[in-house]
Amino acid sequence: MFCDRIGSDGPVTFTIQQHSKDLVCLLTYVRRNSQLFDVRLKVEEVVINAHRIVLCACSNYFRKMFLCGMVESTSDEIHIQNVDSRIMQLIVDYAYTGEILISSQNVERLLAASVLLQVQAVTASCCTFLGNKMTPLNCMAIARFATTHASPECQALWEKAVEYSFTRFSEVSKSDDFLQLPEEELVQILTNERLFTRVRMSAYSTCCATSSHIYVVGGYDGENIMSSVERYDPLTDTWSLMSPMPVPVSGLACTAVCPDIIFAFGVISVHILGGYNGREFVNHLQIYNIESDQWRNQPTDNFGRTGHGVIVGGRPQIIHQLVFVDYCRMRGQNIYYMCGSIK
Repeated sequence: MFCDRIGSDGPVTFTIQQHSKDLVCLLTYVRRNSQLFDVRLKVEEVVINAHRIVLCACSNYFRKMFLCGMVESTSDEIHIQNVDSRIMQLIVDYAYTGEILISSQNVERLLAASVLLQVQAVTASCCTFLGNKMTPLNCMAIARFATTHASPECQALWEKAVEYSFTRFSEVSKSDDFLQLPEEELVQILTNERLFTRVRMSAYSTCCATSSHIYVVGGYDGENIMSSVERYDPLTDTWSLMSPMPVPVSGLACTAVCPDIIFAFGVISVHILGGYNGREFVNHLQIYNIESDQWRNQPTDNFGRTGHGVIVGGRPQIIHQLVFVDYCRMRGQNIYYMCGSIK
């Protein structure tokens, strides 16, 4: 035989690419012609016919249901709870075709269903879709949504959204989602070491919100450290130039003392702590009275700092301290820790 003359290097494995395409075509054919169905999925009031083996191929949920001796493994009809029937149809379509239609209208429900049904590829696709749609106005909402679903893909999406918020923090901090964050989440973001690193790489203006306006304070314009204060009125969509800070700084921390917090005094003020003046980190506390449009400068007994966060502390009736956490520079070294309060 001529085979004796072609060498003896051993067997070779060939992967036939057409095989998987032929398999998908066959599955589509038998489904379209309603052949060999062995299970019905009852979702809301809709019945979806399917093949157990196909569902097992794409879903850990169905693999456990059909292959581990559960009652459903021999049931003709399976009731699926907490999934929209249209979303279930999309997932079944994916099981047969390997394609999934994702839109801004269905991505939240589709991701939730794919996590429930453990269709990992669809979960990953939804997270990729949301990641590609991320903007400064929606990244915080995407991050919070990702935390509501337990999967490695959603964890990665959360990390991407948080990292994105750090790279665009000056814009993100003006969004409604950021301004409505619970206090504990806000402190977690402001004290994150990665945020400080981003801030050091690009000096920024700091913004804070009162009950009716947003104030953008200080910063660096590429040439000079700024003392300017601009106020945005969301009702009229206009900006106004206010009295400048006594000490120009960038990388500062800013917080608003609002009427709903300090109603005993009825005074609204903005507190600016620390920052960089172009030569050194400053330790000034600059207080702006919104009603009089005037500033007063108050040195503190703490060392200079930049890139830090600040929150209001004290009883609701009387604000008696500003508590801050920061990433400070002392004696040429970067040190991260919780600093004391300013009386």
